Amino acid sequence: MLDSLIKNSKFNYMLIFLGIMVVCAVAYYGEVLSFIEESSATSNQIETLSIEPSKQARNFKELPVVFAPRAANDNANIEVYLTELITTLKANHANEQGDILFHVRLKEIYDELTTNYPEQGDVYFKKVIESAFPKFAKDILALITKLVSYDEWLLQHLPDLNKMETNHQQDQVWQKRFEMFGRNVAEKIWDMELPEDDVRYDAVQDTVNLLQKSRGMEMEDRITALLNTFDQHYSDVDELIVESKGVIAQTILGLEAVQDELAAMTVDERQKQISEIRRSLAFSEEDIVYLATQDLKSERDWQNGNKYMQEREKVVAQLSGDELNKTLDALRDKHFQHRSNTIKKEEEHLGFFRYARERIYGVN
Repeated sequence: MLDSLIKNSKFNYMLIFLGIMVVCAVAYYGEVLSFIEESSATSNQIETLSIEPSKQARNFKELPVVFAPRAANDNANIEVYLTELITTLKANHANEQGDILFHVRLKEIYDELTTNYPEQGDVYFKKVIESAFPKFAKDILALITKLVSYDEWLLQHLPDLNKMETNHQQDQVWQKRFEMFGRNVAEKIWDMELPEDDVRYDAVQDTVNLLQKSRGMEMEDRITALLNTFDQHYSDVDELIVESKGVIAQTILGLEAVQDELAAMTVDERQKQISEIRRSLAFSEEDIVYLATQDLKSERDWQNGNKYMQEREKVVAQLSGDELNKTLDALRDKHFQHRSNTIKKEEEHLGFFRYARERIYGVN
């Protein structure tokens, strides 16, 4: 692990914060290009629950990265994907198929499939498990069902748990784990004998993963859960905690549930909510005003970019060759003026379309 290679503890903590940024799924590549381009042009005493919905086992080979097709009715592609996934699991994980911690890790695939295919995800996952690990399929599916129920219970009770003293809080959580999984299994799943940095990272990442599904939860409760998790696990890294509010803001804003809520608002309503989030995280009023102006610039840029992509799609469908290239040049000049060459290089040399990536309100 990195812990055995990197001896500087402060650097370890920085890696953890960078990991949290990855969880936010911020499309940083386009932001770096924008930064370079614009620079050249302008020169309580209550501690929170250490939330652990379904801790992932760490001592075995990594599962394949899951990129399930996003088209909800693309049955041809999903069948190809499921077949490839089954083959990969059989080939790479036959030796782990009887390990309960490996069964826990399979929930990553369950979450991916049920997120991308809300109506059929359960069926797809059952097919994968029964085909890849027929001998253990019944046990795996039963465990995943319990883990899903546990996550739902934890999310439902999160606001109340965060108001409890730490000891009472942990008693309630462990009581529920023993009730649902039995003592032996629960202690295996939530094994706390991990290196300190792993415990810190897991606690924050597990909180983020749980809050991804926090639709209907008060924003204040989300922020409290994340802030208290940071405070509990990183309070001894003072110089980083002081500077962490930007990371926490991006983490909150990057949550799927939060983005869904923001997307349903008007521009003014959305900006008011984003500013309130920053205010709750102790941003200065000066910074809040400045960031709001940046958000407004981003809003105008995305509106313009979306119009460009719509027009571009029509042009690409109708033209080809030199005529297409000239028309695209004119279209980029129309929408981006002095930035048109940068946009062209991104598209033609890097295959990067900045307005086809995910829009994350308050972040990009």
